[in-house]
Amino acid sequence: MNDIGKYVKLDEFKNKLLGSISHKLTTPITNIEGNLELAIVDCQDKSIRSRLKNVKVASTVLLSSVKDLLDFSLLSQKNLKLNTSVFILYELIESISKNIKRIAKIKGLQYILDYSVSKSI
Repeated sequence: MNDIGKYVKLDEFKNKLLGSISHKLTTPITNIEGNLELAIVDCQDKSIRSRLKNVKVASTVLLSSVKDLLDFSLLSQKNLKLNTSVFILYELIESISKNIKRIAKIKGLQYILDYSVSKSI
C-alpha cells in the first residue's frame, strides 16, 4: 500500500472513530442536561442553583461540541444527509411554544409568543 492509501485509510479510521465517540457521548450528556434542569427547578438554595446553572451551561456547550464532531465525521464520510420533509410551520411553532411555556411557568416566568403565520403554511 502506498503512502496515499495509508493516509486515506487513517483518515477513514479517524472519521469512524470520531463518529462513534460522538454518538456514544451524546446520550449521556443529554441525560445529564435533563437531570440538571430538574435539579435546578427543585433546588431551593440560590448558591447551589447558581452552580447547577453553570454546570448546565457547560454541559450544553459540551453537547454542542460533540454534535459538531459527529456532523464533521458524517460530512467527512459523505454520510450526512439532508432530511427534506414537508411539515406545517404553524404546528411546529405551536409545539415548541407549548414546551417553552411549560418551562417558563415552572420557573415563574411569563412567556409570550407574538408571531403571525398562516395556519396553512
